[in-house]
Amino acid sequence: PFFSTTLILDDECFLGRGEDTLFGPEVHGKGRCVDIDLLIFHNCFGDFPNKPEITKQKNLDRFYYACMGWVIRNPFLNWIRNKYALAAEEINIEKRYESLVIGSGSAADYFNDERFLKLPKAFQLSYQKLDDDIKHYENLMFVWKKLRRLLTKE
Repeated sequence: PFFSTTLILDDECFLGRGEDTLFGPEVHGKGRCVDIDLLIFHNCFGDFPNKPEITKQKNLDRFYYACMGWVIRNPFLNWIRNKYALAAEEINIEKRYESLVIGSGSAADYFNDERFLKLPKAFQLSYQKLDDDIKHYENLMFVWKKLRRLLTKE
């Protein structure tokens, strides 16, 4: 099943990234992957084979939304990694937040784009709604397992 976190910030809905990273632990050791034999290539900025120019507005937009998606995804990713890990990783949320404040400020200055200043707020809001994201995920997994049972009865 597909699962991705979301966040509404300043009346804009952002989609968390890395759903493939989120479901890796779910299938590891107890799941089954099917190779559909397609050569999939991820051309992030649509510039391949040329080196992307980050100063182009379309590339800057793509990079900003990717950063926002990673920030939104990370609280849930940290939770699911600790759920399946043999040894839980120690995560200093406050230190990560402080680093994000510095990094987002530097990105905003470098790119002359104040949107990057929203990243720390998105980080905080994503942690605040983590319990809801976990409930949505658990509901999805319950329904997914039920659907699989129904499909295999045929």
